[in-house]
Amino acid sequence: ELVIDGPTLHVVLGTEVERSFAELANKCASIVVCRASPSQKAAIIRVMKDHQIFSHDERYAKNEEIPKLSKLWYKTLWKVWDGRILAIGDGANDVAMLQSADVGIGILGKEGRQAVNNSDYAIGQFRFLQKLLFVHGQLSYYRLAHLIKYSFYKNISFALVFFYFQFYCGFSGQAIIDSMSATIYNVVLTSLPVLLLASLDKPAEISTLLKHPQIYNTSRALSSWNFWKAALVKSTLTS
Repeated sequence: ELVIDGPTLHVVLGTEVERSFAELANKCASIVVCRASPSQKAAIIRVMKDHQIFSHDERYAKNEEIPKLSKLWYKTLWKVWDGRILAIGDGANDVAMLQSADVGIGILGKEGRQAVNNSDYAIGQFRFLQKLLFVHGQLSYYRLAHLIKYSFYKNISFALVFFYFQFYCGFSGQAIIDSMSATIYNVVLTSLPVLLLASLDKPAEISTLLKHPQIYNTSRALSSWNFWKAALVKSTLTS
C-alpha cells in the first residue's frame, strides 16, 4: 500500500521523479491519495496512463524523450493489449479526474450533479458499481463484439457470393440474386438473428458473473484475431 498527500504530489508531479512514482504506484496493491487538488487528481490519471502506454520502451525508464511516431505506435498497441483507467467521483472537485480517465463514473450524492453531468456513466450508490462492471459491462462487451462480427460476417459472405458467381458467368456482370432479394437481405432476411443475439445472448448467468468476478472479460471476443477470423476467414469459406 502507498499513502501520499497533496503537498507531496506537488513536489513529485511534473519533475523527473514522476516516472519513478508511477513505477512504484504500479507495483502497489492500493494507493490512498489525500488532500489532493482537482488538477492533481487529473495529473495522477495522466501519469499512470502514460506509464501503462510507454513503460514497454526503455527510453521511458531512462527519462529520455520518446519520438512522436513511437508514442503513436504505443498508443495504438495500448488500445488492444493493455487495460483502461476508470475513475469514480461524486463532487465537482472530481470532474477533471473523470474527464481524464478512459471511463468516468459519477455518483449522484449530496455534493451536487457536477460529477454525474461530466461522467460517462452515472450510478445512485457506490454498491451499484459491482453490477455495472461485472454484469452490464461484460454483457455489453460480449453482445457488441458478437454483433459486430456477425454483421461483418453476413455482409462479406453475401458480397462473396456475387464475386464467386462471376467465375461461372464469365465476368459478364450477371447477378445471381434479383435486386429485390438483395435489397431486403439486411432488412428482413438477416435482421432478426442479429437482434436476438445482441439482446438476449450472454456468456453466463448474472448470478455467476457476480459470484465469480475473475471471469470478467476473459473471452477477448473482439480481439484482432477473433475479428478477422469471423469476418473474413469464415465468410470466405462458408460463402
